[in-house]
Amino acid sequence: MVRALFLILFLAPSLASAKVHFGVSYGANNDSNSLDSKNVTSTTYFNGYVFVQLVEKYRIYLGAEYAYLSASGPNADSTLSQMQASGPLVGVKWLIGRDDLFFMSVAGTTLTQATYKVSGAQTETWTGYSYAGQVGLRPLITTRLRLTAGLTYIASTYTTKSVSSTGTPSSSKSNFVRTYYSPTVGLELDF
Repeated sequence: MVRALFLILFLAPSLASAKVHFGVSYGANNDSNSLDSKNVTSTTYFNGYVFVQLVEKYRIYLGAEYAYLSASGPNADSTLSQMQASGPLVGVKWLIGRDDLFFMSVAGTTLTQATYKVSGAQTETWTGYSYAGQVGLRPLITTRLRLTAGLTYIASTYTTKSVSSTGTPSSSKSNFVRTYYSPTVGLELDF
């Protein structure tokens, strides 16, 4: 905590004139195995972020975001699985093109937490790590407000499970991996 405070105070004069981006984005997917299938997998993604340009000459930004992912879908044995995951990420964003129209970003964390439940079984809490990538467009709406549209990819590996001692566990897994990709839309404020 003391190191973070020292770093903020040390960088404050150089950050006073730095460009800052605040934003949110949202994505949702509904997918099924076939056109006539009633077994639909539903996924929702939301994130909020702040990125700061550290060197004015380059259009590379350092930032942090908080992501939330919710997924549900049927299993082969007619049960329903539900998963919710969230966590902070630290990343880099690169702006490209005239008026910074295009962007690419990557972020990662070792602090991802998820809950996983199969109908009729106990909820499990998992922890692990994640990384995310996004590419897209950010056209201007006003002088400071931008619309963002992109493709987001997230991969998470959950390695530690905690379950209370009563009830039936949702899975016998010792770890599991989840990936997600979806078109996303959002708004961004540039200062």
